[in-house]
Amino acid sequence: MSVGGNCSFERRREIIGRRWRDIVADCETVIRSVDHPDLTEPSKFVVDILAALRDGHSTAAQALWANLLDTVLKCHIRPKDRSI
Repeated sequence: MSVGGNCSFERRREIIGRRWRDIVADCETVIRSVDHPDLTEPSKFVVDILAALRDGHSTAAQALWANLLDTVLKCHIRPKDRSI
């Protein structure tokens, strides 16, 4: 079942809404397999984010994800390139 290509927004939302637990489980499997030393801490944080989502705390998961994204961007984007 594809959520890309010719799939409408509504259909994608329906598929993701129905399969989100499987998607979270797959993400957790992948993130737990990450073994690069530079990604150890972010990977642990992602596991916590996925646990929050799996446990029904979607608002907390979104806030944690935003925090992680902000941290990653600050670490990898030069200060002069950060302004829009």
